[in-house]
Amino acid sequence: MLEQCGDFYKLRVPKENKTIGWLFGQIEDKKKDLGIQEYSISQTSLEQIFQMFANQSILEDRNAFVFQLQGDDLKLLNPHRE
Repeated sequence: MLEQCGDFYKLRVPKENKTIGWLFGQIEDKKKDLGIQEYSISQTSLEQIFQMFANQSILEDRNAFVFQLQGDDLKLLNPHRE
């Protein structure tokens, strides 16, 4: 998770060998199950990359959501944000 403000979450998902279109399809297919009402997907900008380096001290265990690629499927590992 990169940011959280109320019900807004900004996440970084590893690209691996998938396209933005593939990720869009995964989220669109599962948005009802995940409780997602609105979303957007974009590639990381150069500015965001520099910002990530500046924020590296944030611990991973503070993530609100953890996603993992399992085969061709994107799985939400902690749906209750535990």
